[in-house]
Amino acid sequence: MSYPLSLRKLTLALAGVIVSLLFIAPLLVYRANRSDFPALTASQFLLELTPFLGVAFVGLLAAMLLLLRFPTVTKALEKGVFFASIAAILFACYLPLAVGKLDGVDTIELSGRYLLAGLFAGGASLFFIGHYKALLLALLMGPVVVTIQVLLAMAPEIQEQPLLPFSSDQPNILLVSFDNVQSSYVSELLTESPERFDGFMIFPEVTAVAPFSALSTLTTKMGQLPQQIPGEVLTTAAALFQDRFISSRLGDSGFQIETYGDFEQGERSSTNSHDYYHARHNNDRSGYRRLLQAALLRVFPFPEQVNTGLDALNKLASRAAMSDFENYETQEMAQLVARDRHPLAHYKLDIIQFEAFISSMKSDNVGPTAKFHHYLFTHEPVRFDEDCNYLYGTGFRYVTAIPAETACAVSKMKSLINKLKDLAIYNNTMIIFTSDHGPECPLNFTLSPGSYQVSKRWCLSRYQPFLMIKGFNETGPLEIKTQQASLLDIAQTVCAATLSSAKCQDYEGIDLLGSAEDDVLTPRYILVSNTDKDERHYADFHRREVPRQFGIAEHFGLDRQPRYKRYLASALPSQTGAVFGSARQAGDGDDPGYITYGPYAHLRAGQYQFSVRHRFTNAGDNTSYWQVTIDGSSHELFRQSFLDTQGSVQEEMVAVTLDSAANHVELRTFFGGKGLLTIEAVEIRQLSRH
Repeated sequence: MSYPLSLRKLTLALAGVIVSLLFIAPLLVYRANRSDFPALTASQFLLELTPFLGVAFVGLLAAMLLLLRFPTVTKALEKGVFFASIAAILFACYLPLAVGKLDGVDTIELSGRYLLAGLFAGGASLFFIGHYKALLLALLMGPVVVTIQVLLAMAPEIQEQPLLPFSSDQPNILLVSFDNVQSSYVSELLTESPERFDGFMIFPEVTAVAPFSALSTLTTKMGQLPQQIPGEVLTTAAALFQDRFISSRLGDSGFQIETYGDFEQGERSSTNSHDYYHARHNNDRSGYRRLLQAALLRVFPFPEQVNTGLDALNKLASRAAMSDFENYETQEMAQLVARDRHPLAHYKLDIIQFEAFISSMKSDNVGPTAKFHHYLFTHEPVRFDEDCNYLYGTGFRYVTAIPAETACAVSKMKSLINKLKDLAIYNNTMIIFTSDHGPECPLNFTLSPGSYQVSKRWCLSRYQPFLMIKGFNETGPLEIKTQQASLLDIAQTVCAATLSSAKCQDYEGIDLLGSAEDDVLTPRYILVSNTDKDERHYADFHRREVPRQFGIAEHFGLDRQPRYKRYLASALPSQTGAVFGSARQAGDGDDPGYITYGPYAHLRAGQYQFSVRHRFTNAGDNTSYWQVTIDGSSHELFRQSFLDTQGSVQEEMVAVTLDSAANHVELRTFFGGKGLLTIEAVEIRQLSRH
């Protein structure tokens, strides 16, 4: 009776995999990324974990009962399943594959070294299959102990703090930062529709200090950029510079201080601080799902398959996500987010917190108040239209969605201004609207100035936030300021308006509301990455001085257009076919449609060469073609049918002259429904400039 032993080995090995993937690995991900899950509590984690574990163990029980009827199959599967199980445990707990930032920008990289190590260890485990219990115990004991410690360290429940009232007659300072919003879009919107922004000045030429949120918001409060910060940036900065934070200086001068989101980093215990998602006590319902997603990708780095499996597992688990939201509209949006496969889709729920903040605003007979809030609902992925409707799955285009989502943010700014006016505290409130940085180097704008590389990892658009300020008792129409500004200027500007000059000497920026005579002599400082990897520690950047006489693009010599750009087909949007390695492929059975379209490039006047690298088996079809268009199909510059390449890879090209600048230029490849068409890459190359 050897098969019961084989069955026991299979059961224990698979049970070890279930525990590793569903319990241990998600907590290990959480341990290394606590700041990304601020609202996930221990009780919430266990609550969401339970149905997943239940479904997995019910499936395991059913499989074991089935295998009892087939002892020969069980014996044949023993070593293979044991090998795969041990390898999976090793990847989940000890040798996670490098999957990048999981934000849709960084690509997943398979580490050959780790892969071979895991496979070797899995194979070596077969020599110990006779001691399978001891082997599994040895592999899981350490991670189990660590993860239980992590679980116990998580807050059992989040204690909600009330938001502070504004002062009805004393000075108020309100700084609201929206993640990932670029200056050019806001400037365009406000120029077209400046109403309600009376008393504001907007600074189109503003530079971010750092290309990501945590460091940008921290240095905004610091008002300076040290040569270096030793150790871990947040804890060290708090120890070294906390007393110099503009929030601390205001607090020492009698202001009540409130922070939300990334602005709560390093704050004193006396600060009324709120993590993301706490304004309505939502808890992070999607937290476990995101942790599980990351854990599975560290073992099986194929996002589409992992997301499909998670969707199926969610349905089986019948998880009642977002059931405790307060109204139907909120429930509806939360459900849209829950179905969104983008790993950062939960950021969009932060719009609920912003709306809650506006509705909860009140004034009272209290002392001066300063609020520093940073909101995530404008972060990637782009999902909101100009009316803040959630558009996931509706087929909207990224190139038009970015301005639309910016318009959504502007509409929320107007709502906030309206509330301040309704409360009769608009005049005694200094208002600063800004962003921490601009958007990631988007595929759609790779031939626009915003895509030029400041470093190997970060592009110019990342250093192009927006900034607009209304001082105390300021009136009059919106004013556009042409001077070069920096987010480092915010601390100095706030300090100069509220505190003595002696308390402002530490800040490196300028007073944007004051005299501009000597402003050109005060340099701006930014942090430039030393590596091509997505490293986010202070030590991975060097401080660079950018003179005020020049814009940042001019300083870096980035006011010139790149000569060419190649796009892999797998990175382009598509209507039909499927990804095939780095290519896209469509054949018999696939619907007619565009295999690739985009990249929505913005091109100056000049001559360009467009090319497409492809393979095509004709099968008597001549309806497959490629074309070059401007603004969708409204203006076609070129069209040509694909010729049969008889299985070989060929590159077709055409030269096109643009007499004037063109927006939203696309190179489209169309599959007619017959044959086999593979698109490997498309390229736009500049031949000359007018």
